[in-house]
Amino acid sequence: MPAQGASLTSPVEFETEVRHRASATGWRYELDGEPIQPGQRVGAGLAAGSHEIAISATDVFGKALSWRVGFTSASIPVGDGTSTEQGDGWVTLSTIARAAGGGEGGDVPLTPETACCTIWYMNRLMETRRHVDAPPSAVWEVLVDVARWPDWTPTVRSVERLDDGPLRVGWRAKVRQPRLPQALWQVTEVVDGRSFTWEATGPGLRTIARHVVVPDGGGSTVTLSIEQLGPVGAVAALAWRRLTQRYIELEAQGLEKRVTGTPAE
Repeated sequence: MPAQGASLTSPVEFETEVRHRASATGWRYELDGEPIQPGQRVGAGLAAGSHEIAISATDVFGKALSWRVGFTSASIPVGDGTSTEQGDGWVTLSTIARAAGGGEGGDVPLTPETACCTIWYMNRLMETRRHVDAPPSAVWEVLVDVARWPDWTPTVRSVERLDDGPLRVGWRAKVRQPRLPQALWQVTEVVDGRSFTWEATGPGLRTIARHVVVPDGGGSTVTLSIEQLGPVGAVAALAWRRLTQRYIELEAQGLEKRVTGTPAE
């Protein structure tokens, strides 16, 4: 999430870290009056101008708590999010929460540690697009044959299929890649002939890989992306950002070469 006074230029993931969360209930999060949830990407569709995220809850004494963070944004179209220019950081909201209505005696009797609410934000999306001089059906045929990925991309050493049959929701495979831990990937979405998404999970980390093929003139445009979510996602994105970006670029190049039979530049 953007920090107080920040200027947002692309969607980011909204997250909160609340110490002693059990000291309050009924947590609610809103962006410009519309409900949002931790883990949700926010920003797409925002108009240029000022915006506010409001967080509210009720403490154990029945008093209302609230925090507000104001920020500005450029006009961000729906579907944006390919930029990796948004900075990383955090904002710590007021350590003394106040009861709704303010006035004398409005301070809620919470310790600064209890009232502390830290909101983290980081652009964790890495993406690449590439034109392929071939129809989407030809690109799709190669892309979904994941067992043969090691034949055309140096970023994958082996793929062990754990389920038979074509790619479908629930289909799983173990993938080994250079310089990365082995991962178990499970398909979560398939749009036949157009896209598939699969995810790998670990303690505090969820990695989402999306593969999209769309018509582009007489050929196709391929979009490959990786998104890191969860408490450990920030660390993973920071540690592996350059490597991951390089890998998806190599995969797009290798895919083009495999489909067209010509070297990819």
